[in-house]
Amino acid sequence: MRSRTRPGSGVAAGLVVLAVLAVLATGCSGGEEVASTAQPTSPAVAEAVAAPTVVVGEPQWTTLDSSLGAAVPAGVGERSILVRGDAADGSGPALQVVDRATGETRWERTGAQPLVVGDGAGRVTLDLDLSDARLGRDAGLPVIVPYAEGRRRGLVALSQGDGSYRWRWSPPTGLAARTAGVGSDVVVVRVAPPGRVDDPTGRPDDVSTLGLDLSTGEVRWRVDGVAGAAATGGVVVASVPSTASGAQTVVLLDDATGEETWRSPQPGYFAGGTDDVYALTVPGQAGAVLVDAATERVEQLQTGVAAGSGVGGDALLAWVEADHESGAVELATLASGEDRPVTAPLPATVLTDASPRVLGTTRGHVAVQGADGVWLLDRAGRIAGEQVPGRLDRVLADGLVLVTGTVDGAPAYEVLGLEAGP
Repeated sequence: MRSRTRPGSGVAAGLVVLAVLAVLATGCSGGEEVASTAQPTSPAVAEAVAAPTVVVGEPQWTTLDSSLGAAVPAGVGERSILVRGDAADGSGPALQVVDRATGETRWERTGAQPLVVGDGAGRVTLDLDLSDARLGRDAGLPVIVPYAEGRRRGLVALSQGDGSYRWRWSPPTGLAARTAGVGSDVVVVRVAPPGRVDDPTGRPDDVSTLGLDLSTGEVRWRVDGVAGAAATGGVVVASVPSTASGAQTVVLLDDATGEETWRSPQPGYFAGGTDDVYALTVPGQAGAVLVDAATERVEQLQTGVAAGSGVGGDALLAWVEADHESGAVELATLASGEDRPVTAPLPATVLTDASPRVLGTTRGHVAVQGADGVWLLDRAGRIAGEQVPGRLDRVLADGLVLVTGTVDGAPAYEVLGLEAGP
């Protein structure tokens, strides 16, 4: 792998927006002598499923060419990156849609620019909530932005290419709506009375989840009694509200039809997930329930997780198991369709890198954040090349988005593609 140098300015802290759900025990990173000597549960299995070598390619672009203050990537699609920040004129939140291949801004909108829709007597002015914009993954799908028109609230769709108006939708009178996520070709919306739309407790008959067609805004399906929480990989993660302790029954819905495909056997909490795999925490139990969205069932209940589970793409879930008595620390991964996880000791180099954190998966590899950069490990625990300097902000299906420094006080980013190695 080629050598890369770190920019001279300081790395921006606190910008890891991906769910960071697995943190190694502090006492496991004191030096080379504490490196795990444990072997994988089954060396033969670990060797057989080891991912091919990957190589970090040249940066697609090296800084975020943005006029926004505190600009942060808020969504990554097939050809676009959605960036949120503050308008340079101090008018409040602003957003940009950036070309993923070049880093060039396609269009920008600030809170001081209301959206005017219609003509003549039918013309209306919409105030946009740019802080909660969502990006459709495919190039032809729009950016979804909440809007207000007086007391009326709803969603508006803007073109990824030029920011032009596509469609708008409002909930029934007397109800409030909140975007839960953008799926393969639907936007998932949670609808409830105004005081209940963000409250996980209460009567299930107060809340509904809708799937709106991303191209037209038409309602494709509606499921009453569940509150949508996320949408990814063709699956909507939702929950049945509870009037008891707040713990909820988690359900999975098909995002094309709204049909329920799985229901947790006991109350729990949605802990996070991206692209086909999810983690649910269960009250009174250590670890997490691991859900495979490809098969819509629970794959494994882990009880040895140090501090939760790191969730990533490629239908691969990764987490860390720490044995505090022996000091052994292992990487564990579970791929779609497997009956049990593959475990492997973390390399000594990674263990001594100031409490590394599992942040996600890409191309069958696990991305681990260290003190000075990111390691890529295959499923047998082997390091795939040298450390890449920077702080991980996003894990992509085919690469990484790293914060590599600052430019004029704002974070500087690199979009790094991954290539198949020899």
